[in-house]
Amino acid sequence: MQLSDILKAFTGQNNISISGGENISVSNPQLIKQFIQALTPGQIISGEVKDVTGDLLKLLVTQDSGQLMVSAKLDQNIALPTGKNILFQVKNTGSTLSLSPLYENMAMEKTGAMALEQAGIPVTEATLALTGTLMKEGMPIDKESLTNMYQQVTQYGQEQLSNLVDLQKLQLPISPENLEQMGNYKNMTHQLLQGLEQFSTELPKVLEGLVAEGKETIAGQVLKAVLEPLVVPSPEEAVETFKAQPEQKETILLREDAPIMGKENSLPTELSKATDGKALLQEVVKLLQRGEDVPIKELVRDERFAEAIKEFQKQELMLSPEETTKEKIKELYSKLGKQLQVVSEALDKSTLLETNLGKNVTQMNQNVNFLNQMNQMYAYIQLPLKMSGNDAHGELYVYSNKKRLSSENGEVSALLHLDMDSLGPVDVYVAMQYEKVSTQFYLKDEEMLDFINDHMNILTDRLKARGYDMSVTTSVRSTTVEENTCMKELLSTHSNIPLLATESFDVRA
Repeated sequence: MQLSDILKAFTGQNNISISGGENISVSNPQLIKQFIQALTPGQIISGEVKDVTGDLLKLLVTQDSGQLMVSAKLDQNIALPTGKNILFQVKNTGSTLSLSPLYENMAMEKTGAMALEQAGIPVTEATLALTGTLMKEGMPIDKESLTNMYQQVTQYGQEQLSNLVDLQKLQLPISPENLEQMGNYKNMTHQLLQGLEQFSTELPKVLEGLVAEGKETIAGQVLKAVLEPLVVPSPEEAVETFKAQPEQKETILLREDAPIMGKENSLPTELSKATDGKALLQEVVKLLQRGEDVPIKELVRDERFAEAIKEFQKQELMLSPEETTKEKIKELYSKLGKQLQVVSEALDKSTLLETNLGKNVTQMNQNVNFLNQMNQMYAYIQLPLKMSGNDAHGELYVYSNKKRLSSENGEVSALLHLDMDSLGPVDVYVAMQYEKVSTQFYLKDEEMLDFINDHMNILTDRLKARGYDMSVTTSVRSTTVEENTCMKELLSTHSNIPLLATESFDVRA
């Protein structure tokens, strides 16, 4: 099944594939032995309860090297829910590992105070809040872990505690930039689409500003970075023209060694005769293809050229639904990263760094770097989409980290979030097991629910033709509060929670 099939249900247009990976072995005796030997009494560990028989527990613990199925003895005979991630305190690591489940509102403050004392950290309201947050989020509170987190809170401030814990939980580097981005992602100010629109709009002003400061060579380097996707290895290849539709184009071909910067003069005849911005840009490309100088000073003052560059840039840095393949997404981010680097270096050599554009480029750089770090661990990506009639922000999160993309029964699940002017926020949960596909659509109100239900046959028929058996449910979103659904799911998926004291359990003496 392809992402484009879901996107086309909304757009009417005719590809990222969601496929499972290999499960990591969970029964390596040597790794399990090393894991247990490294534990100390009082330490907090977390894992998914796989089986409970009497007082015997099988716990699936996730480590950097993979997952381990650990057998342990419960210090109490408790009816633990299987399939849940739960916190446990290590009671004994002798011949048999003994664990005690940790309850959220029972002895957590006492446990936190003991952990602080063992780590040599003052017991205060702030430090108890630190240990409480760590335990609620399933984070370790051993001496080393607690000391490191305490130092980070001291360095970055108590107000960053939530962001620090979330970065640590996702195993992302702690830095001022990542803390800012984590806050942006949770506060819904993270969308790459908005930055791309501003970047495309402001780019012609960058070129004009650099030329005004006498930095034509730097302006030329920026222009070359923008046109780099059009470069070809041979000067013999022809220049192809844009199609009539402003949102579509064919590839324009340039020589790799074509000069960018030219002398200060008026526009050559072929440029001055261009009827519109697209025609002007075509003529510029032809000059570059022939190895001739380009009068950049005059070009940046031409409103047609500025508009053509802006529109070209918007189309280059966004994806249509049929372009949402792994290769195209990778190409987009590679292209954007190179452009941001060149523009950042150019702004750094000018007086433009502190302008709105300079701040926008800095923010986008940090956003892309944060996404790259996230994608090293998790199948999560932002999708700036050009839809029919308007642009849309999309996010895709495939559950579980990249080391284990499928569950034990072969099921792969994902969350697609879309923000569109016409439909508002849309969440689509997809679960696929072999040829069976289950989808859940969450929409903003009953009107949108009726609209999607009226057109759902488009999606089901398309998937049926591909050999998939699809079931669909639709619901109104449970909250009207704007929130980053994908980040919320990502963080909750990688949490190991303590049990509530209201959970049913049977304690036998």
